[in-house]
Amino acid sequence: MKEYDEYQNFKRYRNGFYALWILVSLYMGNLVLTGLTDIQWAETHRLESTIIIVFSVTCMTVLNVYTGAHFAKWENPIIISIISIISGLLFMSSSILSYQPIIEDGKLTMHATSLLVGLNFLALPVTYLVRISVEKIKDAKTGEEE
Repeated sequence: MKEYDEYQNFKRYRNGFYALWILVSLYMGNLVLTGLTDIQWAETHRLESTIIIVFSVTCMTVLNVYTGAHFAKWENPIIISIISIISGLLFMSSSILSYQPIIEDGKLTMHATSLLVGLNFLALPVTYLVRISVEKIKDAKTGEEE
């Protein structure tokens, strides 16, 4: 049990490191983009940073779920996936049903963050489903080889 927990923690740290590099790369790219060309793709620079952070957190969530490091051994992934689907749909519906524009004058507005956070929540069950499917395909192939 202790070895399992240590291995899970190692995967979480590794995926967090990858997410940190994604965050730094996107943030530096955004600084270069705004510094050299004066292009602003969101309403404010703070919103640009927020969207970059949400994107890197989504990447870390997908990596953790796919590598099996997201759920603790005692957690039920099905229940957490259902809660995540409900949360994601609520976030997305609050963004869509507010009748506020997500893109205005060619720039993302603050309402885009609810949509992106909703997509982050929905990424968890989708990734879990993909992981289970890939594992079943691998098990079927190893069963055929034996």
